[in-house]
Amino acid sequence: MKKGLMKKLNMLLKIRLFFLVVGFILGGIIVSIPWYFAWKSEVRQANATFFENLLDEPEEILLEKRVNDLHVLSENEWNWKFKDMKGDDYLLRDYSGKVIFLNFWSTWCSPCLAEFPSLVSLNKQFEGNEKVEFLFLTDESSAKVNRLLKRRPDMKGLKYFRYESELKPNLFGGDGIPNTIIINKKGEVVVEHLGAALWDGEEVIGLLNKLITE
Repeated sequence: MKKGLMKKLNMLLKIRLFFLVVGFILGGIIVSIPWYFAWKSEVRQANATFFENLLDEPEEILLEKRVNDLHVLSENEWNWKFKDMKGDDYLLRDYSGKVIFLNFWSTWCSPCLAEFPSLVSLNKQFEGNEKVEFLFLTDESSAKVNRLLKRRPDMKGLKYFRYESELKPNLFGGDGIPNTIIINKKGEVVVEHLGAALWDGEEVIGLLNKLITE
C-alpha cells in the first residue's frame, strides 16, 4: 500500500517538475519575443541608415552619362520578356518611344531598399506623365515581393516586374544590384549606374525632363 502511494507521489512530483520546467521555458520564450522583434527592428533600422549614408549623390550619377558613344538597344534587348506580379507577360518593346527608367533590385538587398525612398519620390514627380515609364525588376518571386510590400507600405504604388535571370540581356548587367539604366525615346542608353543612389535630386529630375522633351 505504502509502495503504491509512494509511486503515485513520485509520479505526481515528476509531472509537476515537468510542467514547472516547461512553464519556465515557455515563460522565457514569451518574455523574449517582444525583445527579439524590438532588436530585429533596431538592426534593420541601423542597417538601412548605414546604407542610406552610402548613397551616391545625383552629380555622381550623371557623371556616368554617356555623351559620345550611346548604346542603341538591339532587337534582342527590345524583345526581352518579363512578367508583372500577376504573371502577365511584357516586352521591353512595349515601352518603346518613351523614356524608360529600369531599376534592378532584390528584397534581400539592403542598398536596394535604402534607395527606394528616393525612387518612390522620383516616381511621384512624374506621376501621370505617359512619356516616361519606371520599371522595377527582380528575379525573385511575386510572393517575396508582396511579403516585403506588407512590411514596407511606403514602397507600394510602383510597377514591379520579375524576370528570369538567365534570360536577362548582357546590357542590363550581371548579378550586381542595385543597377539602374535610363533609356531615351530613341532607344539609346544614356545612364548606367551600379550601386545605391539618391534619385530624386534636381539633376536627375532635370535630365528626365530633358529626355522627355527631346
